[in-house]
Amino acid sequence: MMICSMFILNHTETVGEWTVHPWIHSNCNSLSDNDQLRAVSFPDIHPASAGITEGFSMCGGDFVEVYSDSNQEGAWDAVVTCFFLDTAHNIVEYIEIISRILKDGGVWINLGPLLYHFMDAYGTEDVTLSLFFVAKFFSGFLAQEMSIELSLEDVMRVAFDYGFHLEHEKIVETTYTANPQAMMQHRYNAAFWTMTKKGMHSIMAKTSLVLFLVLSSFFIALLQCDAEDQIDLARYPRTHRSRPQPRPLRPQPEPQRCKYDGIFQFGDSISDTGNQILEPAGPRSPCAHNPYGQKLIGEPTGRCSNGRLMIDFIAQALGLPTPKPYLELGLPTPNPYLEPGEPAVSFNHGVNFAVAGSTALNTSVLLQNGILSPVTNSSLLVQLDWFLAHYQNLCETAKNCKTYNILKGSLFMVGETGGNDYNYAFLQGKSIEDATALVPLVVNNIERRCQETD
Repeated sequence: MMICSMFILNHTETVGEWTVHPWIHSNCNSLSDNDQLRAVSFPDIHPASAGITEGFSMCGGDFVEVYSDSNQEGAWDAVVTCFFLDTAHNIVEYIEIISRILKDGGVWINLGPLLYHFMDAYGTEDVTLSLFFVAKFFSGFLAQEMSIELSLEDVMRVAFDYGFHLEHEKIVETTYTANPQAMMQHRYNAAFWTMTKKGMHSIMAKTSLVLFLVLSSFFIALLQCDAEDQIDLARYPRTHRSRPQPRPLRPQPEPQRCKYDGIFQFGDSISDTGNQILEPAGPRSPCAHNPYGQKLIGEPTGRCSNGRLMIDFIAQALGLPTPKPYLELGLPTPNPYLEPGEPAVSFNHGVNFAVAGSTALNTSVLLQNGILSPVTNSSLLVQLDWFLAHYQNLCETAKNCKTYNILKGSLFMVGETGGNDYNYAFLQGKSIEDATALVPLVVNNIERRCQETD
């Protein structure tokens, strides 16, 4: 396409200057020999004479890579997408970028179907949950193989969430690179619309910001005990009409840190420090290979990150070692993913039960809702069962053993969990309504599991 465009823009002088025979190699569905040999002249419009090349330029490259650059933000008055949206691995990302690069009041014109180009990226064996499918599905650096396939209704809803207002919409019957005289025709009922971008942030962006702020507030509160006692109220006098009398500041005490004997972590890839790669499908996981772990020790550690996770920083702030993955307990030989010089497995300061790719709901509940859990079966309930089994084996009389004392003085972290329930729903073609129906199930299940660990 780029070569043809360059040729027409730069090497044509008149309308119909060049002639091709596009169907000469097509032996099917021809009405006659003359139809197969029919010639077509181009261009039908001479770009330079029509003034189309004035201020015109072309940019070759991936749409997401080229237009995600910060200097593209708010740079365009209009965006036209013709038979383009369904070329996306993630159509939501396309819409987000279009919204970001348009100016407030900018226009988005679209024409095309939703024949998602990567809908068969996982092949026909995805239902069997082969290890190959699991590895591709969960891959961080193979994320380009994903395909999010939304209905037209959901595409419009996403566009509205990103600040677009619908000005005009209709369905247009059209073809694409077709022989108009062939005995067989492929026709699309393509979506055509004109939208304008309003000067507002997307609902999704706001939601992400709120979630970030909530999590940030949670972890700040976690690491600051008795905060009120640490605040010098003399620095914040109540507001009066008259100016308050200045008060001397009393010396500030050293911040008091929470004292914990250990950490017990439940969750998914946000917290997993090595369980998922020790499961049967683990060696196929991208987290067991480079580039994961390169910024930490130069090789994979089982973390789905090139460095440390939040649990590492929290443990460090509390003066504790990072809790070990639970599945290291049953290893007949030392864990090949142990950091160099790291001692043998010790669970004296807690355990990490989190598993990358896990869900809050059990796999059976997800299946009842038509959703597969393709990465692991180690849901939140399974992690809780691990926790109970582990300490029942350690202590016959829990209240009389050292383990119970560790439990009493430990921090229990349940989450982040539940995100994969929605991820798998969307990646498997579920609608926003389907995902919304999962919310009370996910929230109630997390609440119930937290109560069980109490």
